Amino acid sequence: AETDRLSDLVSSLLDLSRIESGNLSISRIECPIEELIQRAAKSSGIQESNKLKIALAPNLPTLFADPPRLETVLRNLLENAINYAGDDAIIQVDVANHQKDMFIFRVKDNGPGSPPEESERIFQSFYRLDASLTRVVSGAGLGLAICQGLVRAHGGEIWAESQQEGACIVFSI
Repeated sequence: AETDRLSDLVSSLLDLSRIESGNLSISRIECPIEELIQRAAKSSGIQESNKLKIALAPNLPTLFADPPRLETVLRNLLENAINYAGDDAIIQVDVANHQKDMFIFRVKDNGPGSPPEESERIFQSFYRLDASLTRVVSGAGLGLAICQGLVRAHGGEIWAESQQEGACIVFSI
């Protein structure tokens, strides 16, 4: 499992350098959305005590995207939710369709959330939230920067949405 994590980190760093140099090529094939979310959840280290709810809007059209990269985005967002919301994390992934070919993914948790003034900075490479807001969380602070690069490479956007409790990261693809 540690080898897998290291391998994921290396491929994410390679993707990040390709993103920054504008050399990341995205292949678009049919994506089984629920299966991708489940795979991302499995590799994110989700625990028995965590609750994962997946809600797909009815009649979603077929999503054409780069499955390994979309899975990386979802895994990073789920890992963040687990890291910050803790052992009793309740995580919800909603997928809806906006206009004819735009998909909106929302990953919400019941953790401490991030202060509104941090909502832009959390997507910078190596940026970590103030330790007082978090449990002891390991990581290089690259997850959201990589998510942003991969989402933009698909022609989408990613942002933090403020809510009463917890964090909500939304991306379009």
